[in-house]
Amino acid sequence: MPIRLMKLPEMKLVERGAIVDYLSEKLEKARQKPAEIFGCLKWNEPWLEVSENSREKTLQLALNEWIKKATRFAILSHTWEKEEVTYNDFTENRHFNKAGNTKLKQFCRVAYQKYGIEFAWADTVCIDKSSSAELDESIRSMFAWYRNSAVCIAYLAESMTIGDMEHDRWFTRGWTLQELLAPQQFKFYRKDWEPLTDLPDDKGREIGFLPSHLVQQRQQLRDTVARVTGMAYHEFTDFLPGAFGNYVAERMTWIAKRKTTRGEDKSYCMMGIFGVSIYIAYGEGSQSAFFRLFKAILDVTNNPLLFRWIGLATNAHPSRLIPSSAECYPPFVPTNDLISPFEGEPVTLTSAGMRIELLIVPVKTRLCEDPDQQWTHQFDCCLSEAPIRASIIRTNFVFNNSFGLPPSGGRFAFGIPFDNHSIHPLSKEPWALLLFKPAWESNPIWEKIMTKDILLFECMERFREMDVHALKGVEIAREIWGRELEEEAPTITLETPYL
Repeated sequence: MPIRLMKLPEMKLVERGAIVDYLSEKLEKARQKPAEIFGCLKWNEPWLEVSENSREKTLQLALNEWIKKATRFAILSHTWEKEEVTYNDFTENRHFNKAGNTKLKQFCRVAYQKYGIEFAWADTVCIDKSSSAELDESIRSMFAWYRNSAVCIAYLAESMTIGDMEHDRWFTRGWTLQELLAPQQFKFYRKDWEPLTDLPDDKGREIGFLPSHLVQQRQQLRDTVARVTGMAYHEFTDFLPGAFGNYVAERMTWIAKRKTTRGEDKSYCMMGIFGVSIYIAYGEGSQSAFFRLFKAILDVTNNPLLFRWIGLATNAHPSRLIPSSAECYPPFVPTNDLISPFEGEPVTLTSAGMRIELLIVPVKTRLCEDPDQQWTHQFDCCLSEAPIRASIIRTNFVFNNSFGLPPSGGRFAFGIPFDNHSIHPLSKEPWALLLFKPAWESNPIWEKIMTKDILLFECMERFREMDVHALKGVEIAREIWGRELEEEAPTITLETPYL
C-alpha cells in the first residue's frame, strides 16, 4: 500500500497508518454482520445454513475477500502539465484555482463513481517530495503500487480516438512506460474524461464472448500500442517483470527514445520492469544512474544480450563492456536462435573491468571506402564466408594513420559469447565483441573497441558442428588467407579477459 492515499469521495489525504486504523474499525463492524462479509463471496446460500464444520474456513475466505475489496485503490497515470497540484498545494488548500485540480477531481470521480473504489493515488499530491526518504521509497515502490492497484486510469490529454494515441505525449515519457506495463487492470481515458474504448479493461483479458465491435476495438488498441511502443502486444496485456530470457536488450530499447525531466529518471523508471532496486540519488548524473541499474541487472542475469550494444561505453566505470545509456541498444531484431545465459564462469564486474569468458577469434581488417568519411572497417573472420563491416568509434589507443588502420603489430579479434554447456556452442547467427590488443605494451591485454554497428554474421555450418575443443584448434591464418605464414598461425582460443 502507498504511503498515503486520497479518501473518496471527500478527496482527503490519509496516511498509511490512519488507513489501517480506519479499515480495522470498519472490519470489526463488518464482523458483527456475517451476511455482509459473505456477500463478498457472492454466495446465495444463507449464513445459517452453512455447516458448522465448514463455517470457520468459509468465514476466513470471506474475510480475505472483504479485506481485498476494502483495500482497493485506483491509481492515476498521466503526464505533468502546467499548474499541477502538489502535495504542499493540497495540504495548504492552495489547489482550488490550479489547472491541475480539474484533472485530479475527474480522476477521483471516475474512481469512486465508475469503479466504486474508496481510495485513490496520484503522484502529484500523494508524494511529499521535500522528504528524501519518502521520495526514495515512492520511486522504488512505484512499480509495485501500480501492479497492486485495482485499476490504473491513464489520462491521455491529447487524444480523442485510438488513432490519436500515436501522437500523444503520454507515450513519449519515461515514467508512463512502467505505468502501462505494471497494472493488472487498465483503462485509457480521453482528454474529455470519457473512456477511450467501450472495453471494460483495455488490456483486453475478458473471458467469454465479446460483441464484434469490442473485438475490433481491442485489436485496434493492441495494434496501436504495439506500434507506438515498439513492443509485442502481449507485453502490454500480460507483462512479467524481470531480467530473464532474451528480453534484457529488447526492454532497454523500450525506454531509449522516451524522455524524462531529469536524466537519472530514465534509469530509475526501469527498476520495476527489470525487477531490481537501486537507491535514488538525484544529482549523480544519468551515466552513473544507468551504471548502477546495469550492475543490478547483472547481479540477477548472465544473459550475453546485455552486452549487445553499440555506441559509447560509460564513464562511470573502467569497464568498456558497460554502455553509457539505454540508447546504446539498437532496435530489437527477432531471431530463431535462442541466446542462452553464460553457463561457464559467471560474468564478474571488478575494478579492473568485466571478467567474461569468450571465444577469441583473430580477424584480419582493412579499411573500406566510405562516402561519409566514417571509420568503416571490413573484418575477415574464418567463421564467416562473407566479410563483416563495422564503423569504429575513436578510442583511447592511437591508430598509426588518420584513416583508422590498426597500429603496426596490433591485432584485432572477435570475442564471441557462447554456451559452454552446449555440444555445439556456436549458433547460426552469432554476434561478437570487437577486441584489440596493442603491440607496443609490455603486457598487452584485450581492449573492447566501441562500434556503431552490431557485429552479427552467419556462421558456416562446419563450425556450427564443432565443439569447443575442435574450435580451439582452428588455425586462423590458413582459413582466411589460404596460405602458410612464416610466423606461427594464430588459432581460436578460449579466454577470460577483463574488458
